[in-house]
Amino acid sequence: PMRFLLYLGEAGTAWIDDLSIVPGTNAGVGPNYVSNGDFESALSFGLTNSWFFGTNYTNTTIVSDLVHAGAGAFKIVGASSGAANNPTYSRSMYQFLSPAPPVNSTNTLSFWYWATNSATNLYVRVRNSAFLQTATNSGFTNINIFFTASNYVPPQLVSPATNSLTPGVANQTATNLPAFQTLWINEVLAENTIGLLDNNSQREPWIEIYNASTNTVSLDGLYLSTNYTNLTNWAIPAGHSLTGGEFRVIFCDAQAGQTAGPELHTSFRLSAGSGSIALSRLYNGTPQVLDYVNYAGLHTDRSYGSFPDGQPFDRQEFFFTTPRGTNDGRSAPLTVFINEWLAQNTSVIADPADAQYEDWFELYNPATNAVDLAGFYLTDTLTNKFKFLVTTNMAHIVPARGHLLVWADNEANQNLSGGVPSTDLHVNFSLAQAGEAIGLFAADGTQIDAVTFAQQTNNVSQGRFPDGAASIYFMPFSVSPRAANSLPGAGNNPPVLDAIGPKILYLGQTLAFTATATDTNVPGQILGFLLDAPVPSGATILPDGSFFWTPDAVGTNNVTVRVVDNGSPSMSDSETFVVEVLAAPRFASSLRNGALLELTWSARAGKTYAVDYKLDLNAPAWIPLWTNLATGGTITFTNVTTNSPQRFYRIRTVD
Repeated sequence: PMRFLLYLGEAGTAWIDDLSIVPGTNAGVGPNYVSNGDFESALSFGLTNSWFFGTNYTNTTIVSDLVHAGAGAFKIVGASSGAANNPTYSRSMYQFLSPAPPVNSTNTLSFWYWATNSATNLYVRVRNSAFLQTATNSGFTNINIFFTASNYVPPQLVSPATNSLTPGVANQTATNLPAFQTLWINEVLAENTIGLLDNNSQREPWIEIYNASTNTVSLDGLYLSTNYTNLTNWAIPAGHSLTGGEFRVIFCDAQAGQTAGPELHTSFRLSAGSGSIALSRLYNGTPQVLDYVNYAGLHTDRSYGSFPDGQPFDRQEFFFTTPRGTNDGRSAPLTVFINEWLAQNTSVIADPADAQYEDWFELYNPATNAVDLAGFYLTDTLTNKFKFLVTTNMAHIVPARGHLLVWADNEANQNLSGGVPSTDLHVNFSLAQAGEAIGLFAADGTQIDAVTFAQQTNNVSQGRFPDGAASIYFMPFSVSPRAANSLPGAGNNPPVLDAIGPKILYLGQTLAFTATATDTNVPGQILGFLLDAPVPSGATILPDGSFFWTPDAVGTNNVTVRVVDNGSPSMSDSETFVVEVLAAPRFASSLRNGALLELTWSARAGKTYAVDYKLDLNAPAWIPLWTNLATGGTITFTNVTTNSPQRFYRIRTVD
């Protein structure tokens, strides 16, 4: 039998389509000896006319987004360089041709392909099935092969199609895209009741534009809009500019007539709670988005934007608004613990709403001020953070240094009785006696607290001791819903701090983790956590081991965490770990090379970066496109732009 092989000369990815071996000298005309060479059918696996994959190519598949013709193309994904002359063919993909081209016949091999920067050598070979020591020519059967191959540009959605195929003529030359203005929608406040006043002493919604460069940037020819189908809704009046590093507030209050001097007012108004805002320019007569922000569930008098300033990778809701100044990424002052839980309550305490003995858990607030849980979420599945939303018409206040009882009874309707909120909170899930999890999450998905518990015993609660501490115990004789936990004491043994290890984060991110420790006492001694000097500015650790730090500078820092028990004499354990703070990734260049759009940004070797895209900024989810591990200080992603009205990209770190 005759073996038909495909492989790459290096690790990487390439696309191939409309692959054929036909009799005669006319490419693609006549019966095709290659089975499923147009890749319109699902891959089949057998001994005849089907594809076999070596261990290098197990991620290869048929795709529908990058095709030359029809609905499918072959996406070749190689884990390392391929080869055709190894005995098991583990470094290639192949198909036995049956029937095969007759001996001494003339045939034409043809295909269309799309190469990438990661894989520039694509090998297509026909050879005898027997293993041959020499890879060049000597493995071919006695057939005259007229090789016909053409580069294709698969359909993409990046920008208006301005290029055409150029087989047989010179390739298109590289062309630089017009430089994007270094402007960002840095902060958005959609509902302003207590904050910044405009020039008419009114509190109106506003956005903040930030010039991330050191040069003055003109705003002439730029537009703002809340509607992606009308990106030129409101033109920024001529004559305005931002100096290097300047923050400019624009009031989006539908009162354009109030524009005076440097203070601008738009002809549209931001919608409260949820909405969009886009900054655009015209390029070849077509609107082109420079930056945009979608916000949803935004609280009154809280803003939403970039932290640190001028980056689109991650945006967040700000508790502290900062119009005309650098953004403040500190979290809202909220620390609440899942403090005690009972997954099998048969006789301990009855639910006042229906006199039933039902599952419950307790929340504890260690702060000196009451905590409002409205807008936060409770769940028993940590992968489903948004299972139950606490709303303002429920029991949602946790008193200062107090407790809130939550009935896990699947009866959320009991939160209101005759329009009056219940004393306790009721959620739409129950607890499993066999064990599961309980979580408290912010609206942006940030975990406030979570616990995972194993098999429970009837009427024996489990929880933290003391309240809010990291140590968790069963409490067979001291179940205490709505009250402080208690546990009989015992003698002292030294605690052991669990390993923390080195940490890496980007400037503007908050390093948050919970240090844990074990104690051989039964029950264990009360453990507390602290930081040894020198303490980085702003770093803090709570007595329960919850560590928080938002660094203000790039660099390497040593931090020492210590756990101390309350024995006599007191015993302790510590670990010094390294925290590496990296500068946020920033675009270095954008280059258009023929049909290719090439984006380059700063990176850290060893970190993984991903590129996602949307065809429409209103789409609820980003679509993963590409993931790669950085090997140096920059990383480049290349994508095609032909036949593409538009496509929007974001770059994010994966780890």
